[in-house]
Amino acid sequence: MTVRIFDDHREFQGRIHMNRNTARVALSLVVTLVWVMPAVAAEIFPIRDGDKVVFWGDSITDNAFYTRTIEKYVRGRYPSMKADFVNLGWGGDNTSTVKRMERDLLPVNPTLVLIDLGMNDGGYKPYEDRTGDVYIAGMTELVDLIRTKTSARIILITPTPYEPGVRTDDQAKKLDAFYPQAIRKLSDRLVAFAKQKAIPVVDLNAAYGETIAKIKAKDPSFKFTGDSVHPNSVGQALMAFLILQGIGADGRILDLAIDAKAGKVVRSEGQTITELTNPKNGLVMTRKVSAFPFETSGNPAGIDFAPWYDTLNRNMLTVTGLSAPWYILTADDDGKPLKVLSKDELARGVNLSDLGIGLPEYKTAGFIASLVDEKHSARYTRWRRMLLPGVNSPYQFTTYLPETTETLYLADKAEMINTFLAGGKVSRPAYRLRLIPSAVKEIAKETMLIRASLKLQDAVTGTWGGKGTLTEENTASVRIWSLDYAFTDSWWAGIGLNLDNWAAAAPKDLSGYTTMLVTYEGPSEGNTLAVMMSSGAGKTEIKSETAEVGGSSKGWRTAEVPLRNLKNVTFDLTKVSTVVFSVGGAPSGKGMLRVKDVRLVVKE
Repeated sequence: MTVRIFDDHREFQGRIHMNRNTARVALSLVVTLVWVMPAVAAEIFPIRDGDKVVFWGDSITDNAFYTRTIEKYVRGRYPSMKADFVNLGWGGDNTSTVKRMERDLLPVNPTLVLIDLGMNDGGYKPYEDRTGDVYIAGMTELVDLIRTKTSARIILITPTPYEPGVRTDDQAKKLDAFYPQAIRKLSDRLVAFAKQKAIPVVDLNAAYGETIAKIKAKDPSFKFTGDSVHPNSVGQALMAFLILQGIGADGRILDLAIDAKAGKVVRSEGQTITELTNPKNGLVMTRKVSAFPFETSGNPAGIDFAPWYDTLNRNMLTVTGLSAPWYILTADDDGKPLKVLSKDELARGVNLSDLGIGLPEYKTAGFIASLVDEKHSARYTRWRRMLLPGVNSPYQFTTYLPETTETLYLADKAEMINTFLAGGKVSRPAYRLRLIPSAVKEIAKETMLIRASLKLQDAVTGTWGGKGTLTEENTASVRIWSLDYAFTDSWWAGIGLNLDNWAAAAPKDLSGYTTMLVTYEGPSEGNTLAVMMSSGAGKTEIKSETAEVGGSSKGWRTAEVPLRNLKNVTFDLTKVSTVVFSVGGAPSGKGMLRVKDVRLVVKE
């Protein structure tokens, strides 16, 4: 993908990832941002500290997915930037509603306005010069109003293409024959107008249209809209990406390079590295980030379609001087392996954005995203539902109702969220990042044998011995999860976990793990909790080994059981069929054991 910004001929390279049947499609796109004024040429990214950014448009902007996505990206990439973002899109709008702009935009006092109009201006008819003339005349009125009544800078955005072949009704077939070309003609007129008026313009129509053509050549059934007009989540995500790329967003968010052999940091952008050590040919460090990559996991699957990772979401880790063939990457103290990387991959550089939510900075990015959504919801409800109740058209130029306690509350709420986001108050996570040497490539990730909140009753196959009675209960006063497995014990009782369905399925290979984590409460005083793993079933001789988990605990306790304590010459961790948790010790009366979860992880 090549993006040409005409003012200084910079080029950015990237790829598009298509989250559909695991396909990855490399595309060549041209996103054109024409900066006509030489004075602006040095400022590639136009959103500045202190800006109030307004998105102005029709239903495609009113949808707010692409606008919120742009804000989320900027909030994470520049967390100390004191800016605000306001969506004033309205379904059905076109360039004729200068009176709506007077009512809705001027009171906001914007400093930057992005205008995306044109889909409705074509009138859903074949293009005529008169249609283009009316479109440009209306755009001229909007631009003149902004320039005369505010000090705001302006960026124009050509409309997304009309996507043919989505609907099968007769009217749609007629539109398919001419409306894509009509919208392209309007886009050409807008680009020419922008040059004439010395206004930057993102030719979204051209880049977006080329994307559609490339993808449909690979998969003719792929759709960017549900009705030919309104982009779906994939289309909105692509809009956000192309606009950000078009206005010069810098995707170099975090960049860390380390010489492991010398034990030194070579490069550290967007973060601070301390306590760098290299025990046992590995690497351990404390990392504190000051910028946040875009977190995609909480969005519709289409967000992965746009090449966020390679182009705008670079969280790079480069490590040279390593000796082991493979390294397990973990973050924080939970021991959960995130990925196995070869020393050659690390030497070339790895984009940690591919790991998503597994790193703490992505959890923070998700928190930022949730606040952006909450702020938008508060403002939209106040504006459209309370100040303009019953106004369903952008052509109804009704004045606002007076403020009420409810509208003032929503305004204050949105302002408080924005102050928090724009004030650099989002905490910068500090955590331990580890590279653990490994002789093999395939290392199992964390697995959950029991998590009570998920009600994995099928994993619990019974109780043995004494008067042990297995129950599910959620009556204790302190709970992280809503449900726990519990059983009473007198002298001996156990929970059995059947991993191979009584030899009807293959046993589990647990050799890639180093540690079992057991979160439990109880048992009675003087008793101990132990775990036994077995290999073999049916006619195969059963081999087992037992290790102590821990003693009585009056509150929740997470105990670590090194799996090496379960290894001997007969027991095989690659073929585990049964796991049994048992309570034993001196007879001390009845008690209760609660097991919250059992995890297998990789730790140093």
